[in-house]
Parts: sequence; structure tokens; C-alpha cells
Amino acid sequence: METTAGANATGEMGEQYSLGRILGIWALAAVPMGILSWIIFPVVSPDFNSDPLGAGVTRLVLLLIGLIWLFGLSMIIVRKEEGDLRWATVKRRLRLNTPRDPKTGETRRKLWLWVIPFLIGITVWELALTSYVDGLWVSLFPFFRRASGI
Repeated sequence: METTAGANATGEMGEQYSLGRILGIWALAAVPMGILSWIIFPVVSPDFNSDPLGAGVTRLVLLLIGLIWLFGLSMIIVRKEEGDLRWATVKRRLRLNTPRDPKTGETRRKLWLWVIPFLIGITVWELALTSYVDGLWVSLFPFFRRASGI
């Protein structure tokens, strides 16, 4: 007998994309960012030596445009596969679900509390330990030392 979760997962499975379709989606995602970074940016950006802030802002704006395109592309793909863009559909496709207990399979909101120690750990790592670990790393492997001209 098949479980309800297994039945739902089977019912939600779509048709596998062909290699051509996968490469097409990959190109639609990657090529615009490459064009924005390697072709458009050098044309529209001010000289970095004379206006470094302007060059940085130009780069960020072009990357933002690329990310907006990627969001739009992902919504187009979800709409085509699912037939709608309701929040429930997007939430399911992005796996924005409440964590489940691995033993019972029931949703448990308390499992979100696991995020807190990880956030604290990442903060401690970035603020306190990164420079120490980088120094230790370079002392153990001196060939990883950053070049002096950079």
C-alpha cells in the first residue's frame, strides 16, 4: 500500500526534460549574465581608476538586472510546469515548507530553532575566527599567500 506522501510525490512528478531543453534553460540563465558582465559592463562602465564608485555601482546594477531576469525565468518555468503562480505552488516548488520530524514525518515548527545556533556560529566565524584561520592556513601552506601587488 502506497502512503499519502508517496502518492502526492508521484502525482507531482513531471516529465523529465530532454538534454536539449536542459541546455536551453541553462543558456537562458547563464548567457544574459555573461553578456551583462563581459560585454555591457565594459561598454557602459566609467573608468575604474577615475571613478571606482561609479564602476562598482554599474556592476551591481547590471548584476541586479541579471538577477531580475533569473527570477522572471524561474517564474516562467514554474508557470509552464504547474499552470499557475499561486503562493502555495511557489512555496512548494521552492521547498519553503515547515521542517518535518525525521522519525514521524509530522511538521514541527520548533525545528526552525536549529537555525539560531548556525547563525551565531556563522557570525562568530566571520567576525572573530576568519582572520586567525587565514593566518594559520598561510603559515602552514605559504604558497597560498596573497600576492603583494594585489
